[in-house]
Amino acid sequence: MFRLLTAIFFLMVLPNCNKENENEDQINKPKISFEFNGKKYEITDGVGIMLYNNAFEAIMISRSDLFGGTITFHESSSNQYCAYLSPTGQYINWNPGCMLKNNGNAIDSVQVYLYRTGTLNYTKSNMKHKKERTSMGTWVEYDVYDLTGTFSLTLGNKNNQTISLTNGSFIYYEIRL
Repeated sequence: MFRLLTAIFFLMVLPNCNKENENEDQINKPKISFEFNGKKYEITDGVGIMLYNNAFEAIMISRSDLFGGTITFHESSSNQYCAYLSPTGQYINWNPGCMLKNNGNAIDSVQVYLYRTGTLNYTKSNMKHKKERTSMGTWVEYDVYDLTGTFSLTLGNKNNQTISLTNGSFIYYEIRL
């Protein structure tokens, strides 16, 4: 449940945060770029990141117009990646080991495209130490980082239809890890 809330926050709220300086807002928006069907895309809205236990877990790309839903690509654990397309209107539950369910039921492997091949690499940089006052009047200190990375991904369904993203890159600014 925490993962879902974190993902929803970063996917929906973070890209819409307003800052006083509109130019600064455009510069600091998270960005993902990739090639799909021979065309290059660079997007700032509809992109997200999942964090779990204060660590990077996945990138998310919500583009119903391109894919018919949201692609989620989880970092490798035990040299196994997990990626899938959640069709618009469906919620796919993810559990470690890439165990997927559709609201507790088996997934439709025609509509839900699953990981075939790909890579996901990232680095943390530009660490900043921050300090802010809580609503209780105490101070909290923490570090934020920029996350930059590259990816490529091919998803497929049981009808052998595929979605391939190549030459992918991303940057998320001031992520609290």
